[in-house]
Amino acid sequence: MAVPAPAQRSMEEVGAAIEGAIAAAAAVPTNGEDLCGVSYRGLQAMLTSLAQAMPDQPTNPLPQRDRFLEVCREMPREVQQCLVVSYAMEHQEQCQAASENLDPAVRARLDAMMNSGAPTAPAAPAAP
Repeated sequence: MAVPAPAQRSMEEVGAAIEGAIAAAAAVPTNGEDLCGVSYRGLQAMLTSLAQAMPDQPTNPLPQRDRFLEVCREMPREVQQCLVVSYAMEHQEQCQAASENLDPAVRARLDAMMNSGAPTAPAAPAAP
């Protein structure tokens, strides 16, 4: 059975979905967690928000939590801080510089983890 093509969206719709996802991630409270735990929950909130706003669009899967935390905790504190969306939005230049100085081996692990697997296709509707 063929999977229907994703719906075409206007730039305004896509922009609103992205803004909503960023807002969802920025609203994640710390709840006493370390920076990596907060950044993971922010990523989770972003992906959930995007899936709700555009359910027919494929997304990359959420990385496995333990693996994300392991890789994140290998990073310098300033890079960990920049993975927290609310901080990254307010400190874009600092976060860009921190990202550029990230150890190449850690960056490769992060990229592999974030891009692991094919994008998750939208779920097919249930048969009646």
